[in-house]
Amino acid sequence: TRQAPSLFMSLPAYNSYWVPGNVENIYWTNNNLPIGTNLDLEWSEDGGSTYSPIASVTVNKVSPNYAWTVPTPSTLPNTDTKVRVKTTSGSPNAQTSNFTITNTPPSISITTPNGGESYAIGQTIPITFTASNLPSGEPM
Repeated sequence: TRQAPSLFMSLPAYNSYWVPGNVENIYWTNNNLPIGTNLDLEWSEDGGSTYSPIASVTVNKVSPNYAWTVPTPSTLPNTDTKVRVKTTSGSPNAQTSNFTITNTPPSISITTPNGGESYAIGQTIPITFTASNLPSGEPM
């Protein structure tokens, strides 16, 4: 028996951070959808209650992607952003878990070692870093 058609979203990933104006790739997998099936990509800034169009695409391979210029949501940061892909008939469909659109994504930078050092095998070395814009309660 043939399995029913399905879609699976892989990016954007849960708890990821995207910046307005950046181009990010949306990835999904088509399972048993015929080549030529029309799909709609949409985004939500309210946790999936309402969606706005991103683009319409046609299935031409199993693991497609779409380069999306991230919009500026009505509030920043927006932690309730979702993306979904669906057939034009609405079924099947798949959506991402919440991710964040923000102008100030978290960042971690290694300060030492910073390149050019030489260490002996088995030597203990200090690793230091700086972090900014980390969500409260996130473990380091």
